[in-house]
Amino acid sequence: MGDRILCGMTSRRRRRSGDIPITQDDMQSGELDRSSWARPGRLHTLSESLFEETTGRLTDSKLAEITAAVRSLF
Repeated sequence: MGDRILCGMTSRRRRRSGDIPITQDDMQSGELDRSSWARPGRLHTLSESLFEETTGRLTDSKLAEITAAVRSLF
């Protein structure tokens, strides 16, 4: 197994430049308890072995928006 690169996410309203809003409408599956923001400037890596199940999935368009924001940093 390898590692996964993760983008930070928060539900705190301290919106910073570059944060991307995520609402329930952006969820392809799963439930979002409250509006949140993806934080492309906060990347983390985790071993795939730590992932046991998928609790939700973003729509393809929201995932593409976040991916583009991450790529623009490099």
